[in-house]
Amino acid sequence: MPVRVRVQRAPADPLPVYRRVRAADLPAAMAGGGPREHVPLTFFAREWAAWHDERVDMIREAPQGCDEDDLCRIAAVVHTLCDRDGIAAPRTVT
Repeated sequence: MPVRVRVQRAPADPLPVYRRVRAADLPAAMAGGGPREHVPLTFFAREWAAWHDERVDMIREAPQGCDEDDLCRIAAVVHTLCDRDGIAAPRTVT
């Protein structure tokens, strides 16, 4: 006797869109303090190196909402990466 197999497709769920880490995201990621507070800066630099076409979008918004030391660290990293790759640094880091 033949076996009938019924295939039912699941509704298509859109895949989550992965957004690159932006400089504006860094203050919240660094807020915890501790020995790993600089990991977000390293992750930002790695994504900067990997995603050439999205670099301008990654620095479009200014980082806000953290202490002055963290803002200076973020500005130094963004400014250095922009200088190295010939991209105009945003006014927030100059």
